[in-house]
Amino acid sequence: MRKVAVFVEGQTELHFVSRLITEIAGYGSVAIELWLHRGGALSKLRAEGASLEVADVFIMIVNCCGDGVKSSIIEKKSKLFATGFDTIIGLQDLYPKPLQDLQKFQAGLDRGLAGEGENVQIFLAVGEVEAWFLNEFTHFEKLDSKLNAAYIQQQSGFNPESQNAETDVKHPAGKLKEIYSLAGIRYRKREGDTHRLVSHISYENIYLSVRSVSNSLDAFLTGLEGAIFCSAAK
Repeated sequence: MRKVAVFVEGQTELHFVSRLITEIAGYGSVAIELWLHRGGALSKLRAEGASLEVADVFIMIVNCCGDGVKSSIIEKKSKLFATGFDTIIGLQDLYPKPLQDLQKFQAGLDRGLAGEGENVQIFLAVGEVEAWFLNEFTHFEKLDSKLNAAYIQQQSGFNPESQNAETDVKHPAGKLKEIYSLAGIRYRKREGDTHRLVSHISYENIYLSVRSVSNSLDAFLTGLEGAIFCSAAK
């Protein structure tokens, strides 16, 4: 079994990526462990998905807790590769940097990240993963029936069905918070709120539709697909 590590910035990304991987690979195909990296130490939260005995792929998802995705990867990659990991993926928000800084920021992340023969790559969510959630417009009406695209546009100036949050919204998390507040719902980084969001997202829509308008989501999904399905074929 090949092993893949995914480093993410925070709790929202931790639970979203876990659910996304499960939806892509299938529940019975992937074993997932959720970890925290804080103060230089790794601590295990829990296991999800299939058991190691039956899974085709093992994926370790690490919440960097604001310590920095690149620095966390560089700190832990030697040990991970030494213990059988084949691929390391990072996911980081571009925000608060603007879209025009994308290439420069990506180049900075790539510099010094991977040594010779190491399969390591950091993907940028433009501007934040919340931009992907904004364009998954079907989940808003699951939270409250009045949150259809027309009402959201009328109240917030953004149409989640027809506009591209990646290019049209400067601060996606702020816009998501604004839209949720229209229904009296608070968008916070607490675990309960994160689980609510993750459970309402349509991963079919994320996979089939949102990726077609979001270059950063498409790139991240392509990276996950390469890790998951290449691993499963070994």
